[in-house]
Amino acid sequence: MIEQLVQNISNDNIRDFFKRKLPSFTPETEELDYILPENGYENFSDLIKLGSAEYDNSDELKKFRVIIK
Repeated sequence: MIEQLVQNISNDNIRDFFKRKLPSFTPETEELDYILPENGYENFSDLIKLGSAEYDNSDELKKFRVIIK
């Protein structure tokens, strides 16, 4: 399953993977480029939150995607 995800990487495939693996996963798209500092991060772009999942003990796991040049 992870091999297929890596070979066919896309935002939709990442979301589908986490929806299958984590029942509490909630898809949520949010552009977060504003978080990346301008200096030292020139090779990174298109930071996007793809969703999050909460656990019973109140920990939260967030999924992001970023493009590295």
